[in-house]
Amino acid sequence: MRGERRLVIRRKHLGIVALIALSLIAAGCHPLTNPVDPNSTTFTGERTSKDPQDLPRVLPEIVRWRIVSESTAGQMIGFDVPADGSLIEPRAPVNAPQFFVVAYFAETPTEGAFEGGLYVWAFADSSGTSVAQVNFDSFDATTNSLRLRVDTAPQVARVRIKFVDRNSRVAGDAEFSFLAGDVNGDGVVDAIDPSAVAVYDGQLADESVPATVRADVNASGVVEGAGIGDPDYDAVTSLAGSSLTGIDFPEL
Repeated sequence: MRGERRLVIRRKHLGIVALIALSLIAAGCHPLTNPVDPNSTTFTGERTSKDPQDLPRVLPEIVRWRIVSESTAGQMIGFDVPADGSLIEPRAPVNAPQFFVVAYFAETPTEGAFEGGLYVWAFADSSGTSVAQVNFDSFDATTNSLRLRVDTAPQVARVRIKFVDRNSRVAGDAEFSFLAGDVNGDGVVDAIDPSAVAVYDGQLADESVPATVRADVNASGVVEGAGIGDPDYDAVTSLAGSSLTGIDFPEL
C-alpha cells in the first residue's frame, strides 16, 4: 500500500502551540512540480522549477528517525531507525495506536515551511502490498520533531516513509521492517525467539538495554516470558513461522 498526505503546519513564534491542519491527497495524484498554494502567504504566482535540485530546501533536513510504542505505564519506548534499513520492529503492542514514527529535524522549521509539503509511505508484505494507515499525530517544537501515528500496523511488512517539501526536495526518508515476534532480529520467528524472551523475564523494557525492549513483545513495559502462560512468551510462540524472506522494500 502506498499513500500520501499533505502537511500544513503553522507555528506561532510566541510559545510552542502549533495550529495543525492536514488534508488527504489521493495516492499518486500529487505532482512533483506544482504551484505554491495560492492561499498561502508565501505565494509567488510562479510555478516551481522542473528540477527540484535547482530550488532551495524549504524544510530542514531530518537527522533522526525513531519508532516508538506507548507502554501500559504511558512511557514511549522504542528504537532509533538506522539509515541502512536494518531495524526489525518485533513488537505486537496490545495498546492502540500501536506505533508512532518520529522524525527529528536538524533545526526549527520556519513559519510556513510545512505548507505544501507531503509525507509519503508504502508498506509491502508477502502479497506485495499491506493495508496500513499513517496519520499525523503531533509536532513538538521543543525537540523539532514530528510524530506520525501508524494505525493497523501489519505484523509482517517492509516499510518506507519520506518527507518532501513544497519544492519537491526530500527532507528525509527512512526504511524499516515489522516482524512481530522476531526478538533476535534475524528476519524469522523460530525456536530461538522464545528463549530470547525468557532471558529477560521480569525486567523492565529499557532503551539502554535494547534487548529488553525487543523481548517485551506486547509492549506492556515489562518482559513476561518465563514460559507457557506468560504473555510475551505466548505471543512469540503464536507467531512462529513468520518471516521477511522474499519481501522487498516497496518503491516510493
